[in-house]
Amino acid sequence: MEKKFSILSFQLQDLLLWLIEENPNKEINWIKFNKKDFDNIIFITCDDLNQKLVFDYKDQLQTIYKLMTQGTAINTYSPGREDKCYPGIPSILKMKQKKKSSKKEKEKEETQSIQKKEETDKLIQNKNFKFKADSFINSNQTSDFFEQCEKSNLGFVKTKSFYSQETNFPYDSKSKIFAIDCEMCGTEKGSEVTKICIIDDNFRQIYSELVVPDSPIRDLRTRFSGITLEDMSKARKTLKDVQEDILKIIPSEACIVGHSILHDFLCLKLIHTNVLDTAALYSHDKVKEFHPALKRLSEKFLFTPIQQNVEKGHNPFEDATTSLKLLFLKMIHGPDFGIENDNQLRSYFGNYEEDESLIFEIISQKRELYLIDTEMVLKRFKIRTQAYPFIVTKDEEIPSKFEEVFKSIQIRKSNKPNFIWAQFQSLKQFFFSVFDDKHPTVKNRLELILTRIDQYFSTILEMVPKNSLIIFYLPEGNGKELNQLKQEKEADQIKFESTLKNKLIQVAQETKKGATIFLQVD
Repeated sequence: MEKKFSILSFQLQDLLLWLIEENPNKEINWIKFNKKDFDNIIFITCDDLNQKLVFDYKDQLQTIYKLMTQGTAINTYSPGREDKCYPGIPSILKMKQKKKSSKKEKEKEETQSIQKKEETDKLIQNKNFKFKADSFINSNQTSDFFEQCEKSNLGFVKTKSFYSQETNFPYDSKSKIFAIDCEMCGTEKGSEVTKICIIDDNFRQIYSELVVPDSPIRDLRTRFSGITLEDMSKARKTLKDVQEDILKIIPSEACIVGHSILHDFLCLKLIHTNVLDTAALYSHDKVKEFHPALKRLSEKFLFTPIQQNVEKGHNPFEDATTSLKLLFLKMIHGPDFGIENDNQLRSYFGNYEEDESLIFEIISQKRELYLIDTEMVLKRFKIRTQAYPFIVTKDEEIPSKFEEVFKSIQIRKSNKPNFIWAQFQSLKQFFFSVFDDKHPTVKNRLELILTRIDQYFSTILEMVPKNSLIIFYLPEGNGKELNQLKQEKEADQIKFESTLKNKLIQVAQETKKGATIFLQVD
């Protein structure tokens, strides 16, 4: 086997097709081996384990590090422009674009969309709720955030009880749910509120104000908010004024819903317990690690286009209304509505039609397909194909499932090569759950997880039968630092261009620099 140069993640798709097809359309010239030597193609991956993490934690990842440094690995980059990084696995598994709809099909789709919109609007209007709003609150997600806000001494205020003697709510607070949306600008100190809108659970706008930022404005972000300098000249309320108004409108017992709402709370310097975020209540329909856009959720579930006026930017009343409607749909249909899979895990198999997925291509070639993954990832896939699913609930079960797979292969007479997929999930879950992965205690947890992943991988290597090709794909990193830099870019474009642009590009390149380890078992 001979390695030649760095590759892009989608080139692994070409390799896998070449390995499983009888008469492949493409020849592979970046790596050389005789594919007839292989009875088993074993593809293993681990989300968020990229090349940098392997080198940073080489003591914990001794087996993987050794393979990385002994000439059996090829640099593999996830897709994305110089300052962006997109997940590599979808680029490997997605085969082709869907066929474009004909004119008649488009007209039919439009008619169906109008009908669905009318049905959905009626459903929301009737308010026949089966679930309470507070049943969707994820306190684990918000408690740490608000605890840090409270300790910051940066002027945060906390909503007060409806029954508090020190507060007299002038608004008839029969509404138990409020929706908030804010527009921001970039100032010398970061993002600050320029406009706020609050609606009640009858979709009435009960508060709307322009806000004078505490610091000089660097970027008004008119292209997003539609707010101009002329509009801001009419602003009279300061953030402190707005905070006082909110405390008179929303009691602590009420629920507040919004889209990516923690960012709004951060800029409002507001602490509230009962928070609902539609970006977390609904899952992204393509890549599960991403938060869905409000615009996309509105199109998909409300059949209503929003944010259409490019010149005037976003309408906070429209956005707040959309968030509230999306919450109402959850209260009507239940917690599983709008969730493709668990937000911590990506269902690579359930995202594509049959003619779009590499997995279905493997099936069409009459290869035996064995899948070792969580039930959440596999539940849709195993119903639709002739694959053999081996369900795990945690990483430590993966080696024993491999043992079962290899025993099964010995019994079955198959059209070789067999294809085996497995995915480690614990690292992804770790990065998803932690706020600061540099904290000593958290770092110890990370080291333990990496040590175990290395041990599990070593155990698998020991039991792999002869005439097998192991492909261990290390995709992009977890992207937290990259996302933080993007937020800084959004907060202060001028400062970013002068000091942080090169750093963003560097971090993006490090994040998407993964590797593919090839190991031939003779």
